[in-house]
Amino acid sequence: MLAQYLLTCFLIFSLGLIAAEPVGLGSVTLVNDLKELKRIVKSHNNVLLVFQKKKNSASDWNQILTEVSNQMIGQASIVKVDCSAEKKACKYFKASPSPVQIQHYKDGKFNVNYDRKKSVKSLRSFLEDPTGDVPWDEEPTAETVTHLANQAEMMQLFKRTRVPVLLMFYAPWCGHCKRLKPEYASAAAETKDTVLAAMDVDREENAGIRQAFNITGYPTIIYIKGNEPIPYGGTFTKDGILSWLKNPTPPKAPEPEKDWAEEAPDVKFLTDNNFVTSLAQQSSALVMFYAPWCGHCKAMKPAYQAAAQQLKQLGIPGLLAAVDATKYRKTAEQFKVTGFPSVKYFQNAEYKFDFNERAEDKIVEFMKDPKEPPPPPVEVPWSEEPSEVHHLAHGNFADFLKKKRRTLVMFYAPWCGHCKRAKPEFTKAAAELAASAPKTALAAVDCTSGENSALCQAEGVSGYPTIKHYYFGKRATDYAGGREAAEFVKYMTSEDKVEL
Repeated sequence: MLAQYLLTCFLIFSLGLIAAEPVGLGSVTLVNDLKELKRIVKSHNNVLLVFQKKKNSASDWNQILTEVSNQMIGQASIVKVDCSAEKKACKYFKASPSPVQIQHYKDGKFNVNYDRKKSVKSLRSFLEDPTGDVPWDEEPTAETVTHLANQAEMMQLFKRTRVPVLLMFYAPWCGHCKRLKPEYASAAAETKDTVLAAMDVDREENAGIRQAFNITGYPTIIYIKGNEPIPYGGTFTKDGILSWLKNPTPPKAPEPEKDWAEEAPDVKFLTDNNFVTSLAQQSSALVMFYAPWCGHCKAMKPAYQAAAQQLKQLGIPGLLAAVDATKYRKTAEQFKVTGFPSVKYFQNAEYKFDFNERAEDKIVEFMKDPKEPPPPPVEVPWSEEPSEVHHLAHGNFADFLKKKRRTLVMFYAPWCGHCKRAKPEFTKAAAELAASAPKTALAAVDCTSGENSALCQAEGVSGYPTIKHYYFGKRATDYAGGREAAEFVKYMTSEDKVEL
């Protein structure tokens, strides 16, 4: 099927039936009025401001800006500003072109200074995803890899090359892909017998390629020689890639996993049919609900089996049982199993409480004298703890930030582990800054509380904690520093951060 797809694509490409993307009508706007610039920035969600030291300082950018503006009609606005004619505007936007400075504004707020390549492709790619990572083909180490943008370029490569192609399909956000990139590029630099290519198939226009190559995860690597694609079967290292290319063979099929029941003779395995009858005469029983694919379950299985063996050897009354919740869903649903592993304590088939320990000795110790663990202490909300951290909400967020020259805001969720670890350091830094830097503030927003969800969404929060820096409530920039108190303090007392 895949070979047929490649052949069909090749024929389409050869006949010239792959249509070029239409180019709309658009232009780069020249604005030298501060009031109008403010209006454009506030009313558009994707704005590129091109500041020129003099009227024609950006002449070498003109063709690029015009082409991108034409291609991005309705998606982005490009505005040129002559700082020699409107010094007030350039001062307001803190622009110091030498001779050109390009700033990007997203949703009315400063995002970043444009620092990528001076090309139509780079600028358009940036405007399509102004908060995303730098495209792989623009990274300095990526020159050894052949980068393909779409199906047309892929088929062109297949047509012109006389050697096999190793093609890596990836997504820019994929962590495994990011770790593989330097290894892949290094391998590309050391082989002449195979072209190492790469394609971002997370782009919507490449959806057909994802389907044709059955790409369900990233990275997916295919070796193509003629019309015979072979899935990559080596390791994700330079040496692994080079070694595999000497003898390209598909990866071995994984051996079927053994049924846990075959490896744990001392654990009683229950089903929907025998669950109640098996536990009815058991005055003390732990039941582990698991899924065969669950990593945490696999990690716990040896300890659970060893504990069951100990109970028998030591004569401790009680039963350790297990239920495959993917097979026996009726029982799992009856006892509200929502995660794996879930361990529950029963007496004569009657559920009593959950058991949260996973170590062998803890399980054995519990079964000697089964008692319900005390409820966890009630956690005091961070906002009710005495500190110098200002807790903001939807109603007072904007007003508070306007009054402070610089504010560092932590957007968090009470259940978030990373947030809990950052809280004491953030609180400590707030106390130090309150005494030494009164024009600054450290604040926090609970994104799970009331209307704060909408506030956090508006501020671009997509994970916890997200920490942002504000200058009189404007120009939000992401904080990417460390999470120790000293690092928060250093960041907030460094004057160069005012210019963000």
